[in-house]
Amino acid sequence: MQKIIFFSLSIIMATIITACSPSPQQQTLSKNQPNDIKNDLDTLYTISKKQVKNSPYLNQNIAIALKSQQESQVKQAVEKVDQFVKNFNKDLSSAQIKSTEADILRQQLIYANDTALELAQAGISVQSNTQKIDQLTQQAKQAQSNIEQTMLTLQQQIQAQPSRH
Repeated sequence: MQKIIFFSLSIIMATIITACSPSPQQQTLSKNQPNDIKNDLDTLYTISKKQVKNSPYLNQNIAIALKSQQESQVKQAVEKVDQFVKNFNKDLSSAQIKSTEADILRQQLIYANDTALELAQAGISVQSNTQKIDQLTQQAKQAQSNIEQTMLTLQQQIQAQPSRH
């Protein structure tokens, strides 16, 4: 159980650090606009940086709960992770993104957060389903890999294309 929770939390934290659902309002998103992509990445980074400020307390709380091996404390810690993820995803969803490319990244971040949270919740379940946990673990790893690839692609796109004014 501890390995699963640590893994899922590390995915959430990796998602936040790597970033360093579309907006509620309908808008037309740009495509292949380096300035929009750069600004959007800066927005996602700012949201992530805000969340990183909260993560040391969260990590400490989780470590204490896992070390105690008391089910109630572990459940409380996962509930705090749940609230953390919901707030992070809410901030991501409400961000004013202008580019299609960054919107895809935002959706990947939300998916990775949700998958990691689901994995943490499955890990503390009284009737753990190892097949479900394995499936979620693979989904979380793939989600993180997709985020890293998207970030790399966007950074290359920003650097390769001259800015349009």
